Amino acid sequence: MTRNELVHEYIQENLVEKFKEVLEYTPKLFNIIDKLQAYVRKMNYC
Repeated sequence: MTRNELVHEYIQENLVEKFKEVLEYTPKLFNIIDKLQAYVRKMNYC
């Protein structure tokens, strides 16, 4: 296995892990956005 192959494999594995993290945090982010939108409406900022 060449150095380039090792780096490519590492990058792919790292991307898979990062994608899992994104999927894990997405519902939390949407929840924060919903709360922020409700606050903005309540305070009549928009």
